[in-house]
Amino acid sequence: TTDGSGATLSGKMSGDVLSINGVTGTFSDKNVGTGKTVTLKYSNAYLDGASADNYELDASGNQATATGNITKATLTVTANANTISYGDDADNNGVTYSGFVSGEGESVLDNTPVYEYNTKADGSGDDYMAGSPVGVYYIIPSGLSSNNYAITYKTGVLTVEAKNIDYAGGTITQDENGYNVS
Repeated sequence: TTDGSGATLSGKMSGDVLSINGVTGTFSDKNVGTGKTVTLKYSNAYLDGASADNYELDASGNQATATGNITKATLTVTANANTISYGDDADNNGVTYSGFVSGEGESVLDNTPVYEYNTKADGSGDDYMAGSPVGVYYIIPSGLSSNNYAITYKTGVLTVEAKNIDYAGGTITQDENGYNVS
């Protein structure tokens, strides 16, 4: 839709305060671009401002089309938290999307998410590998692209817990420091 800002009202007296509101427009398609054709609709248009009572909107002079720009919508991709046991391979729990335009979903994205597992959220620490110490690691998503979305990423948490080992008579818990019997 459009708010009428930037509209030129021909026939307006100099110094009068006058604007147009209620004009709606439909883009030729939903894809990002500049100078796109917009079909205008005036059925709910009205004049506004201190001088509005001195004017009447003439439907015969209404502009049928205009041009406009569609910019990328912001899409946030957040890695979901996950928990694994010591010695397991790194694993993710997928991602959550926030910001899709109504009716759209991950099918409009190019590629699939790629994940890195690291001791630092910016990826500058040590990578997690099976056998890395018990603790908290960051799940760092990346790899998606789209012509219509500006994609930002948020990390998730990968928690590596001590591994339980069963034995007759109790439980042995193994971590990077050795075994604990309970």
